[in-house]
Amino acid sequence: MLKNYFKIRHEMKDEFGADMAEKNVKVGRVLLPLIAALAVVMVGFLAGLRAPGNFEIWDWLYLWCYVGLLAICIVYTIVIWAFHKRAKNYRVGIRVLTLVFVVILMAWGVCVSLLDAATKDYSNPMVLMMVYLAVSGAILLHPGEMAALFGISFGGYFALEYAAMRSPFDPTVFLNLLTFTAIGVLVSFVRFDAAVKDFMTDIDVIRKNGELSEANDKLKELNDRLEKISITDRLTGLRNRWAFGDRLKEVYERCFRSGKTMSVVMLDIDDFKLINDRHGHAVGDECLIGIAKVLRETVPSSDLFRYGGEEFVVIFENERRDKVHTATEKLRKNIEKRAFTDQKLQMTVSGGQFSEVPVSGLSADNFVINADRALYAAKAAGKNRVEIYKQGDESMLPKGLSI
Repeated sequence: MLKNYFKIRHEMKDEFGADMAEKNVKVGRVLLPLIAALAVVMVGFLAGLRAPGNFEIWDWLYLWCYVGLLAICIVYTIVIWAFHKRAKNYRVGIRVLTLVFVVILMAWGVCVSLLDAATKDYSNPMVLMMVYLAVSGAILLHPGEMAALFGISFGGYFALEYAAMRSPFDPTVFLNLLTFTAIGVLVSFVRFDAAVKDFMTDIDVIRKNGELSEANDKLKELNDRLEKISITDRLTGLRNRWAFGDRLKEVYERCFRSGKTMSVVMLDIDDFKLINDRHGHAVGDECLIGIAKVLRETVPSSDLFRYGGEEFVVIFENERRDKVHTATEKLRKNIEKRAFTDQKLQMTVSGGQFSEVPVSGLSADNFVINADRALYAAKAAGKNRVEIYKQGDESMLPKGLSI
């Protein structure tokens, strides 16, 4: 029965002790007022039984026993209420107080039972039996400690009673009290074992929750990495076309609600096919990486995307058309004056810009389409330039242009 307890003592002695302290404090907050109320009733009963001048020695002893019990309950109630919110922090002190209280309660039960035997012609340990039931059913202590306290009080009662020769030995009373003692010890064992199992179950739940939480954290981290991979262009490190679609929708809806200007700029490397044909795709990849680096130096990474192949796209939110055009021209010039790869290749880009306030009838896709039309116009006008598409300008529609 105590196999689990020894495991707890080895692994989590302090935690289990704190758990026991908390449970005993909760019980004490209910049990102590009940015992105190019983003591008040008995004091009142004894005080009203006879006039003070007619009290015999036994009456005074009874009265002082219950007054003492009442005083002890009041003191313990004050202590318990003072520390009930911090029971786990004072586990050792509460355990000592609990042991002392059980010792006092059993000693009190022995004293009252001896008084009962002294005032009658027969042994009557009924009060001690009730104490056994109350202690074993309410207070949580180690079964070994409980067994020792039960045994000492049991032996002490009979030793004191028959040493005084107040009444002849009664085997029936002996067996009755022995039975209550055994029941008390058994109940203590069963309750303690149940407390151990509950504690182990709680520990297992906490551990499993911790493992589950850790697994969820790892899964979240993995999902975040997978999401980042899914929206990131592996070559340039820029966000890819799928990420662009989500960002485009987000900015479009925000500008639609606020009535602010939104711009989409398409950039395309001029004559990129010739670079691949003359220098190979590896050099072409280095050029793409280099241009992405130049773009990243000027544009926030959240608004810069590799659209596909040699095309890049930038989103501007709440910026005037002329400021967007100036920023795009700066990008174009930065690329034009740079030398890329070990072969010091010079490259240029063409750009197409569309800036407008989103309204009904002008979808997010229209911003991409119109920016692409402006890009075609820039290619047709000689490349290495940025054109702005204006709504309704049919002259920028592509007509079989070679890029």
